[in-house]
Amino acid sequence: MREPITQLEKMRISKYESSVKKVVDELDLIDVFPYAPPGHYSVEIREITMRLSEAKCCRDIAEIMYIVFSFYFGTVSYGTSELYFESAVKLAKEIGLCKKCDVTSWVNK
Repeated sequence: MREPITQLEKMRISKYESSVKKVVDELDLIDVFPYAPPGHYSVEIREITMRLSEAKCCRDIAEIMYIVFSFYFGTVSYGTSELYFESAVKLAKEIGLCKKCDVTSWVNK
């Protein structure tokens, strides 16, 4: 069970949540849009947003997204963290975490 959300976490969530939502909705791993109600991925979006403080680069964001989606939807259907890298690059650029990342940097490492 997570500790109660601190004020700093609340500020981070409010600042980054819309960016995470945009990227996750675009990714739409289980093809729920346009049929799902708004907020379908809200739990996953909140969890990813709260974990962003752990990320130092795009790879970390991809791994966070993989862990969260695997937890909520299972690992079999959702591949490896590589699947999330393109979305992680978009998110990192959106929130200013890593300006030098691009999709090819995953393959080059």
